[in-house]
Amino acid sequence: MGINPIIIHAFYGAGFHHPHLRGGTVGDWPLNAFTPPQAAAELPTLRAIAAAELHNLVFQRDYRIIPATTHGHAS
Repeated sequence: MGINPIIIHAFYGAGFHHPHLRGGTVGDWPLNAFTPPQAAAELPTLRAIAAAELHNLVFQRDYRIIPATTHGHAS
């Protein structure tokens, strides 16, 4: 379809005080997870990044990149 996938990167840059999350189009987000419970608490952040990525990708193409909008639904 000629559009990039949703991407979430986790990284810890040189000189950073804590790791960050980065979406392909939405930029960097802080990632303060040092234990499994802290990592689990980041799930809403991951969902927000994925939703923002999808929003940006829809604007790059159109809403039909989301299968639920085109498959099995009356037009």
